[in-house]
Amino acid sequence: MKRIVRGHVAGLMVALAFPSGCTPSPPAEQSAEDQVAIDAVPPGVLEAARKQEPGVEFQWAEKRWGDGVLIYKLQGESGEGKIHEVDVNANGEVLAPGGK
Repeated sequence: MKRIVRGHVAGLMVALAFPSGCTPSPPAEQSAEDQVAIDAVPPGVLEAARKQEPGVEFQWAEKRWGDGVLIYKLQGESGEGKIHEVDVNANGEVLAPGGK
């Protein structure tokens, strides 16, 4: 029971540290990746990925910090069933295109 309460308290502390509308600074450990709903990806990032990989329906996204820059990794499937992956920074610049 104490473990559950501690987990809820820790979660609340994190939620209070990053109120909505504020851009969080890069975390101390920049290799951690966070899942992001595709509809929560900034429009410019999604548009850049669609231009890089036309015809791909992007379904999954992750965000992470790399060298102090926020990077979104978008993954999706083409009509042939091939998985495509594109890295785009928060400014909408494609960093690493490529298919799997």
